[in-house]
Amino acid sequence: MSFVPLARLAELREGFRRVVRAGREEVLLLVHDGRPLLIQARCPHMGEPLLRAAVDGDRLRCPRHGFEFDLRSGRVLGDRPCSPLHFHRLAWRGNEIGIEAAD
Repeated sequence: MSFVPLARLAELREGFRRVVRAGREEVLLLVHDGRPLLIQARCPHMGEPLLRAAVDGDRLRCPRHGFEFDLRSGRVLGDRPCSPLHFHRLAWRGNEIGIEAAD
């Protein structure tokens, strides 16, 4: 495993969002309610980018079809069928936040 830096800790403030490539996958780093989250960068419904998804409380809403996900658990809200939102584990090294990626 190797550390892939995503952002400097000093950049992380409420509302921060950045899509980054970690290995073969794009991930979305965002700060919500004072905590950094690392989620899949595309909606599990039809792959719409989530960079501009609306956040209301603990709900993240896909900009294309309106699917809503709980930012605490990743589960789909409402009765529409969709896979849950996938979270990635964050790692810290010095003054950077990142992800551990397979070599």
